[in-house]
Order: sequence, then C-alpha cells, then structure tokens
Amino acid sequence: YKRAYGLYRAGQGGAAESAFTAFVERFGTHDYADNALFWIGQVQFDEARFGAALATFHRVITEHPTGNKVPDALLMIGLTQAKLGRGAEGRETLARLRAMYPQTEAARKADDRLQPGKM
Repeated sequence: YKRAYGLYRAGQGGAAESAFTAFVERFGTHDYADNALFWIGQVQFDEARFGAALATFHRVITEHPTGNKVPDALLMIGLTQAKLGRGAEGRETLARLRAMYPQTEAARKADDRLQPGKM
C-alpha cells in the first residue's frame, strides 16, 4: 500500500493504479483495502475516466460500508456525477454526505461545492 501511495504522490498514476489494484486483489480484507480502492478511483478521476471512477468510488461504499474512506468516496461520487453532466444528482449526493457525516472534512468540502456556481 505504501509503495502504491508513493507512486500516486509522485504523479505516476498508471503505476499507482496497478499497485493499488494488486493490493486490493491480494489483501481485500486488509484495513487499507478501502483506501486502496479510493485511490484507484482518484487516479481514474484524475485521468478523466469518470465512468470507471464512479464505479470504483461506489465499490468503496458497497464493499467497505464502515470504512474510513466512505465520506471521501461520497464526495468524489458527487463530483464525478457532476463531471458526467449529472449535476443535480451530484448535488443530491453531496447533500446526503453532509447529512450522514457532518463533522468530516469531506462534508466541509461538500459545503463549499454546494455554494451557487461551484458545481
């Protein structure tokens, strides 16, 4: 996981995605599996592969519903929906994030994005 995250931080998205994918395949029940899935989705989002990113962020929530990355995945689902031209759905997702996880950094970012003209 640390190697994969280092690759991501170094701007090597493709290599990071491969390393995170290998981590998830090998250690799918590890405490960091949800984090690895999240970063796979982030690479996909960064590379404008929005359909793949949306599916991956949904996996974070469905496969790890109590994981620490659920609020961040909801944030990215909302932003990805907006990138796919589904702005109303994205705003709804961000509002749900704020309601479910109001004390998180992801909720604060959602508040900012929900301001008029931000999404």
